[in-house]
Amino acid sequence: MAREVAAQHSPHTRHATRDTHNSVRPLVEELLALLTWLREWQLWAVLAFGIALWALAYTVPYQHELYFGGDRATERRHDDAAFLNIAEDGWDLAPEPASDAENTWLVSPAPPFRWAYDDAQLTLPGLGNGAWRVTILAAGQPTAGPTISRWSDGTYTSTVALEQEPRAFQHVFATDARGDLRLHFLTPPFTPPDDPRPLGFVGFSALVSSVGPQAIPLPQLLYLAVCLTICYGTARRLVFAPHSALAVSVALSLLLALALARWRIHLTGITPVLATMLATCYPLGALIARGTNRVVRGQDALSPQPS
Repeated sequence: MAREVAAQHSPHTRHATRDTHNSVRPLVEELLALLTWLREWQLWAVLAFGIALWALAYTVPYQHELYFGGDRATERRHDDAAFLNIAEDGWDLAPEPASDAENTWLVSPAPPFRWAYDDAQLTLPGLGNGAWRVTILAAGQPTAGPTISRWSDGTYTSTVALEQEPRAFQHVFATDARGDLRLHFLTPPFTPPDDPRPLGFVGFSALVSSVGPQAIPLPQLLYLAVCLTICYGTARRLVFAPHSALAVSVALSLLLALALARWRIHLTGITPVLATMLATCYPLGALIARGTNRVVRGQDALSPQPS
């Protein structure tokens, strides 16, 4: 019995208990700090301000144009690739005319284009909950008759007859519950000799324009709110005063609202990634704050004490 008691109070046991305490203590301190700033009125005030501002930004008329083959005005290509189901063989991987080191596609007589295959999709995330006017410049297959293609947003379906000469087709489509505009194109495949691709139609460009004010989609609202909360919390963890953290968060909410109003599709496509990246800032801020405090305490310990 005496041996058991002695073992319980051995130096090894005391060191293990101390190590456990030292490892748990920082976690408890961080949890308490988290609960502290989550209760601050400045956080909830800036969240209310941001939500109202973002909802207002979604009411601003917005339009965006995609160039499937490339934009000669900006001399850029492949900006459309992020919105096409190329990985699922929905669109041709490379736009045409083929480019080279001298960028001959910029001066080619034929306008740049990209082939849509027989089962193609176009997805524009987070545009807003509402109706959108979509104008697609397209041409049909090199066959004797017109190319019949069915275009749908999941609720409304339109059948178009595509000729070999490019023509603009305008429809009003609706976004889904997530605020994403998802268009599905079904076309009988055309397979010329020595070309295994299931060619559907030739796409030149797509212009989307809002029809009236849009409601902010809930997923986008949540992602933006998470970004703003992490911004405020990181500032507080870096020992910013509440009013300073509030000022930083207000600036971020204004920047996000401006992006939603002017460059919406460029922001809404990356909000999940942006929220994830910002989430890494809080533990990084906690490490910086703890390291700074440790250095300050060490300097205070080394400084001479008054006699």
